[in-house]
Amino acid sequence: IGSPLEHLGEVRGAVFSGDDTRALTWGEDNTARLWDAATGLAIRPPLEHLSEVRGAVFSGDDTRALTWGEDNTARLWDTATGLAIGPPVERRYWPSGAVFAGHGRRVWDGGADLDLPSEVVVLQARAITGTELVPQNRETKTIEPRRWRQIRDDWEDSGRSHYRVCQYPRYNLWRRFHIEEAEEIRSLK
Repeated sequence: IGSPLEHLGEVRGAVFSGDDTRALTWGEDNTARLWDAATGLAIRPPLEHLSEVRGAVFSGDDTRALTWGEDNTARLWDTATGLAIGPPVERRYWPSGAVFAGHGRRVWDGGADLDLPSEVVVLQARAITGTELVPQNRETKTIEPRRWRQIRDDWEDSGRSHYRVCQYPRYNLWRRFHIEEAEEIRSLK
């Protein structure tokens, strides 16, 4: 299948680009790395953080990558050049996750739904990160792209339904990705 996708430390996770031609991995060596999925060869120099990288995701059009780490930052990268787009976004604590929102025009890093039903929490985590926990070894694995799309669709439906009754709309994640629709839902109350 190609060369192993190696880091200088433990690999913490991986996602495929929307067209499945590239992989984005991240790990404890303070980097995220872009790979050619067919050959396993590195496409760009490592995308560097000051501490362990805890996650990464491609934008919807695969032109950007978003990484976040224990250095309390989220960073945006140009996938064609491997260069940072602007300075890191610094937080008091390291972000627990990050996603592209608003059709890739905005970035969201961390946050919480304070009254999200427990049965939706796992679905939301899978939809946002593209990964899931393997209970046997307490590690994460990347979700196959087709299945991930279905999970995201299911989360969209669950998120919309929950938002209608949400007690803390300001902290609702679904709302952050669907501001106009959320305002319309709230105005009908």
